[in-house]
Amino acid sequence: MPAYFVAGWLGLRIPYASSHITLVWLPTGIAVAALYRWGIGLWPAVYGAAFLVNLSLGPSSPGLAAGIAVGNTLGPLATSWGLRRLGFDGRFAQRRHVLLFLGAAAAGMLLSSIGGVFNLHLAGLLPVAATSSAWMSWWMGDTVGVLLAGPLLLLVNRSTWSALLARRRECLLWLLWACLVGWFAFVHDYASSNRSLPMAFLTLPLVAWAAMRLQRLGAAVAGFGFSVLAAVCTGLGHGTFYLADAQIGLFLLWSYMSVTMMTGLMIGAMQAEREDVEHILRQSEERLKDAQQVAQVGNVEWDVLNDRLWWSDQYWRLWGLRPEEHGEPTMTLYQQGIHPDDWPQAEADFRRAIKTKTSFSSEYRVVWPDGSVHDVRSIARVILDEHGKVSRMIGTAQDITEQKRRQADMQRSEIKFRTLYDSISDAVMLLGEHGMLECNQAALDLFGCKTKVQFLQAHPAREMSPPQQEDGSDSATLALAHLERVKREGALRFEWLHRRLDNGRVFPAEVWLSATELDGKPCVQGIVRDITERRLAEQQIQWLAFYDELTKLPNRRLASDRLGQALAVSRRNGEHGAIMMLDLDNFKTLNDTQGHDAGDRLLVEAATRIQACVRQQDTVARFGGDEFVVLIEGLGLDEAEAVPHAETVAEKIRTAFDAPFQVATGGAAGGRAFRTSCSIGVVLFKGQELSIDELLKQADVALYQAKGAGRNTARFFSPEMQAMIESYSAMEAAMHQGLQSQEFRLFYQPQVDQKGRLIGAEALLRWFPHEQHPVSPAQFIPLAEETGLIVPIGSWVIQAACAQLQGWATQSSTRELVLAINVSARQFRQPDFVKLVRDNLQRHGVNPALLKLELTESVVLDKVDEVIARMMQIKALGVTFALDDFGTGFSSLSYLKRLPLDQVKIDQSFVRDVTTDPSDAAIVRAILAMSRSLGMQVIAEGVETKEQLAFLSEHGCEHYQGYLFSKPMSIDDWARMSLVDLAAPFSGMDPAVSI
Repeated sequence: MPAYFVAGWLGLRIPYASSHITLVWLPTGIAVAALYRWGIGLWPAVYGAAFLVNLSLGPSSPGLAAGIAVGNTLGPLATSWGLRRLGFDGRFAQRRHVLLFLGAAAAGMLLSSIGGVFNLHLAGLLPVAATSSAWMSWWMGDTVGVLLAGPLLLLVNRSTWSALLARRRECLLWLLWACLVGWFAFVHDYASSNRSLPMAFLTLPLVAWAAMRLQRLGAAVAGFGFSVLAAVCTGLGHGTFYLADAQIGLFLLWSYMSVTMMTGLMIGAMQAEREDVEHILRQSEERLKDAQQVAQVGNVEWDVLNDRLWWSDQYWRLWGLRPEEHGEPTMTLYQQGIHPDDWPQAEADFRRAIKTKTSFSSEYRVVWPDGSVHDVRSIARVILDEHGKVSRMIGTAQDITEQKRRQADMQRSEIKFRTLYDSISDAVMLLGEHGMLECNQAALDLFGCKTKVQFLQAHPAREMSPPQQEDGSDSATLALAHLERVKREGALRFEWLHRRLDNGRVFPAEVWLSATELDGKPCVQGIVRDITERRLAEQQIQWLAFYDELTKLPNRRLASDRLGQALAVSRRNGEHGAIMMLDLDNFKTLNDTQGHDAGDRLLVEAATRIQACVRQQDTVARFGGDEFVVLIEGLGLDEAEAVPHAETVAEKIRTAFDAPFQVATGGAAGGRAFRTSCSIGVVLFKGQELSIDELLKQADVALYQAKGAGRNTARFFSPEMQAMIESYSAMEAAMHQGLQSQEFRLFYQPQVDQKGRLIGAEALLRWFPHEQHPVSPAQFIPLAEETGLIVPIGSWVIQAACAQLQGWATQSSTRELVLAINVSARQFRQPDFVKLVRDNLQRHGVNPALLKLELTESVVLDKVDEVIARMMQIKALGVTFALDDFGTGFSSLSYLKRLPLDQVKIDQSFVRDVTTDPSDAAIVRAILAMSRSLGMQVIAEGVETKEQLAFLSEHGCEHYQGYLFSKPMSIDDWARMSLVDLAAPFSGMDPAVSI
């Protein structure tokens, strides 16, 4: 701090009590200002400067210089710290801050004075008898130094300096007067006069002048200048304060400096406070004017006794007049502004108010000089004098032209609304406490009413509803319960059976009720929509979910359900059953040579022949393509008895395929015959020792053996095949070890939109056992589900997925990608599952909207209410949901619309044959149409051919995933993936299809 060193060096050149005690120590003020403005971290610079200043007195005493420098640093440091703690404002804009500065300076300088005197005494330079007077001199010199230099340095900045320069002429005039007064007060020798002292205080008016006219910086400059002049002249033996008694002169000099500086700062602070108050008042006035202008409200006062008017600026605007053109307002000017047709009423209002001594409110038109007409609302009241006579009238006027226009627009809008209300296709009605209040035309049409009176007189839960609802509930009782719930919750949506009034036909409807008010009274608004067609569509979807559209046989879903029932029956009665899996030989050859229509006719005829070979209670199902399954029950208690029965049925089916099939259009006469056979895999079951999936796998293994044996044959699942199942135990142990050894990895399969743009990926689990070949997910995931290992594995998957999203967030090309992960039923039902998801999102700082959880239908349709509640908890975190493998389970539209889903995923089993199997194509179209109606996104998985992509695009599928775009890949391969290759399948497609 060069300034500190220079000021200190000059101060020590004029010592007072000793070589280390000066008259005024300006460096303390410099240090306080620096530490306050730039922070107490500047203290090393202060200490260094103080040390160098004290060392300059005698290089032989560095210890003394260091000790005194400690006090010289602690004093300013304590002062600046105290000022910051007490909320001091260095602008000195309030008297409180001036007093804070004085107090902090006086208190802080105690440290520097005590430290300095103590070090001088230890050094032997100051006897004990002189310590008190030396301490007082040190303390006063430091305190006055803070008062002189501190405010000046704190107030100097670009803004205050510019303001001072703007008054340079007045500054020059002030300086001339200051020089004259300063010479008489301090330079002239008054040592021989006892009346010289008051001359010093002639400077106070000049300080006051500077504070009031040149702001606070001017006051600080004036106080500093006069104080320095007084100190220098006194030190040179001149001026007011150079007296015979040096102690008295010194005390008077310190007092003068303090009073002068404090006077200037206090006057400046009071001036600033007054300016702040004036500024606030001006702002208030401006706000009032602005508020009146925005609200278009003006105020007026009429001196009734002297017939004088006063208007606000806004009142002039309301009359379209300019005050500079008309001078003072008059009643004549007031009357001229009011429309001639409205003046009689306005005059009558004034006279009545004066006569009755009451207030009034009226509306009239004001005609502006330009001829435009404006509507004005006037409110006024009278003011009585001490004798009870009307002396004044005050009031307001507001331009209500826009309000009138809005009222007219509202009336027109009400007419339009009524027209629109009656044109709404849904039935809309208003229900009050005692019955119907209002309805639209659609309501009359829906309920078969000829007149509105007929509708309003009917009760919605009696005449308009059957006695009982679909679940057997009493309609009137249930309706009251719904109304009570609407009052509590505000809105409700439900399905209801309604009845027409003209023919009594009952129809299903979807009802929306919401609580509202009409003329301040509570009522309920209802919207009723006939969902008969939607129910039929839902039934069609339900049928498609259970049955194969082509052959009308049960599909995999229904067959699995019946197999589950058969296993339960077998466990109770102890009888054997059999599952036969059939596959048509050479079916692909027929499709390739004669077309899909011929293949479809073959499948229909094959289904008929198989059904003819079994009993009515047995089940024949089509699992897809040319694969059929036959479920036979009641084969006897002994296996030796069951096997021949099953062999007989299998042989009967095989023999039924000996006759040729007529597959060409026109039947036997006009078409060609096609011969085919079937291969059959048979597995026996008894009780529930094995799961449905395991039995079907065993039947599939037996079918594989039958095909390997040359086709057109049947094979039973042999005990040797059990070795494959036993290998699962070894795999389970290996999975335990693999989870601990981090052998599991996530692979990522891209997901694209209709333009081939990358939108996200599905995370797929892969297992790479140590020093072994990778294990297929189809092998280890079902086993993990069964053994419960899927829970810790699933927890690892969620953690790894969130970590990957965290990594993607650092790159612009991947930060918006959505990552989907599959959640198993067992994992989802864990009590801490919601916490698991929340903790991982928070730990990795992941945007929840980028994490998508894919649930299968087996998850969401078991204990639906509990599942929905848990899904809503996770949705509240921002995570999205997709329904995986849609169409393969037991979903229905009634469940689907209740679930908080964002996306439906079409199962690859439907996508695979969507271009060859009409039933799969019909299911896909139905899923897409249904999802659009529910506002859900759709993604198709397993897209492998451009034909499949074209079909899906044509029918409105939004997102795609499959080998056509990319196989699942590791994260290293992902980084090298080409976005151009992802979009390549869309090249050459019709833009109307791909967009």
